[in-house]
Amino acid sequence: MYSSKILALIFFILHQYSYCQVLDDSLKDSKKKRHIYLSNKYFIEPVKVFGYYSAELRDSIDKGLSIDSTVAFLWQKKAEPLLKRGKIEIGMSYLDKAVLYHPKRWLEDL
Repeated sequence: MYSSKILALIFFILHQYSYCQVLDDSLKDSKKKRHIYLSNKYFIEPVKVFGYYSAELRDSIDKGLSIDSTVAFLWQKKAEPLLKRGKIEIGMSYLDKAVLYHPKRWLEDL
C-alpha cells in the first residue's frame, strides 16, 4: 500500500522536474531568439545602411539596448568602435557588460 503511494509520489516529482526542464529550455530558446532578432534589427541591418562608425548606428544600438539591456552582442558592438579608436576605458566598460551577460561567448578566446 505504501509502496504504490511512494511510487506515485516519485513519478509525480520526476514528471514535475522534467516539465520544469522543458519549460526552462523553451525560455532559453525564446530568449536566444529574441536576442538574435534584436541584434539583427538594431545592428546587422543598420550597419548595412549607415556604416560602422556612424552616429545613426550608435543610436540604433542604444535603442536595442533600451529594449533589452541583456543582449551581449549589442554591448560588444557598442564597445568595438570605441576600442578601435583608442577610447579604451569607455569601450571596456561596454565590453564588460557583454561579458557579464554572456561570459561563455565573450571569454572563450582567452
